[in-house]
Amino acid sequence: MGGFNNASPVAPDAPNAFHEFQGFTSKFNGLSFSAGGTYNFTSSVYAKANIARGWRAPNVAECAANGVHDGTVVYELGDHTLKPRTSLEEDVTFGVNSKDIDIELNAF
Repeated sequence: MGGFNNASPVAPDAPNAFHEFQGFTSKFNGLSFSAGGTYNFTSSVYAKANIARGWRAPNVAECAANGVHDGTVVYELGDHTLKPRTSLEEDVTFGVNSKDIDIELNAF
């Protein structure tokens, strides 16, 4: 008797066979980077700017999960059509370093 609760493997075409993991192929590529610079207007006034991009491919559990998560009672289903995630971060800083004060103003 095939089925979900049977721990014995069965032929894929057996009646009531359950495919716990369906085969799929995924290929991901991406780019992560960070770049920045500082410009000194005077010896005590400066500006900084940065930009960064992050990239992350979905992991195998997010794509192929099909069963109870170990240690929980949660049944997880993956999605093999997931796409990579990206992020973009930009920030600018203006600052003053003098004998009497050090201060920065950041925007991001």
